[in-house]
Amino acid sequence: MKNELQVQGVRLTVGLASSDDLRNVADKALNAGIYSPALAETALFAENDLYELAPAYKKALQELHIDYPTDEEEIIWYLLRYYIGEVDKGRLKPSEGVGKLLNDVYYHFNLYERTDKYVGDSHHIECILGDYYAFDDLGPERYAEIEDSILSECRKWLQHNSQPSAADGRRG
Repeated sequence: MKNELQVQGVRLTVGLASSDDLRNVADKALNAGIYSPALAETALFAENDLYELAPAYKKALQELHIDYPTDEEEIIWYLLRYYIGEVDKGRLKPSEGVGKLLNDVYYHFNLYERTDKYVGDSHHIECILGDYYAFDDLGPERYAEIEDSILSECRKWLQHNSQPSAADGRRG
């Protein structure tokens, strides 16, 4: 549960979280027995104003001693590991996880501008994205096969990128 709180902290930092996201994860955490005064304030916040809600959520993370990356490159790798890990754990369907990865990471951080040879190669996700884009090229009869291939590529990616590295995604 603390991981979910952390993920929303990261998403909040880069402008991806909504007030509903923060209230929902705060409510879920409280129901799971995690408590802090600011977390309760976040869950019960009546307004739909992220600008007003964000400080309470950030304070809740401080009260719960939940740290999260704030450097852009660290955030990119963190979110990649999170979404790909959620696919690996079966919490997200492969196509759903890659869809979130595309929206929250690839497009949000303009990773397409960092492409060397293949889409996503700056962060070693080119095979995952290649499989994902196969949905556009192959018919519905092959969708299950594509999902399996995406899952396999996610697992390979995690084996090679499970821990942060000083050289992660940094190209000259």
